[in-house]
Amino acid sequence: MSVSKSDSYAAAGVDITAGYRAVELMRAHVARTMTAGALTDIGGFGGLFELDLTG
Repeated sequence: MSVSKSDSYAAAGVDITAGYRAVELMRAHVARTMTAGALTDIGGFGGLFELDLTG
């Protein structure tokens, strides 16, 4: 019998549903920080930003 990934997280004390809820609660606030160089929206563990290296 194998343990699912969700069960493994839960056994470690991680509540994935609460994590998704936290992201939804932050989404509008994070969106206000977007600038012209931002290449990605909220999600994952980081973001991408295009640097203007032309001078």
